[in-house]
Amino acid sequence: MVGCGPTEATRLLPLALKVLAGQNPEVHVTVLYGLNEALMPWVKQGEVDFALSSVPARSTDTELVHDFLSTEHATVVARADHPLSKYKVVTPQMLLKYHWILPRQRELERLAFDDYFVVHDLEPPVAQVETTSTVLMKSMVMQSEALTFIPKELIYWEVRAGQLKALEATGHQWERRVGITRRRKGTLSPASKLLMQAVKSVAQSF
Repeated sequence: MVGCGPTEATRLLPLALKVLAGQNPEVHVTVLYGLNEALMPWVKQGEVDFALSSVPARSTDTELVHDFLSTEHATVVARADHPLSKYKVVTPQMLLKYHWILPRQRELERLAFDDYFVVHDLEPPVAQVETTSTVLMKSMVMQSEALTFIPKELIYWEVRAGQLKALEATGHQWERRVGITRRRKGTLSPASKLLMQAVKSVAQSF
């Protein structure tokens, strides 16, 4: 049993599961879905063998080990025909004019979002809605002029479908570290070891 964040459920994990099924069709996998506030306790308590999600640059939890896989960029997201979509670059001041649908404050993406405005000597916007549901974030943005801030990978399919757009913002470079989190002590099941190998293999192509 493994845990997975919303971004990793978009392409990385499905591709890894496809590789695993092709090489080891007899292996069955159970995936629990959630944000880090749920995933990390699941890993520590042994409810999942490992989690595929955001990882910190430096671990502060001695019970956990984070294996870095790749770096991806988070971005401001708007519906495809949003008033800001006509601009090649948007400024922090322009972003302050709109409502925001955001992750909760403890999430890494939210911390990076707040830091962006602080760097520009601005008070970070207050979220109109805070949620752990990336489905809700994307749905609200598609149906309004509200904005959100999420990893670009998370909107891969919606961008291709012409539903959402990543806005280019001036200044700060937003990065997100993706990796595998596992317990420092304990062993992985044979199925989890095979899946971990597949995840690492697929991540190299990203």
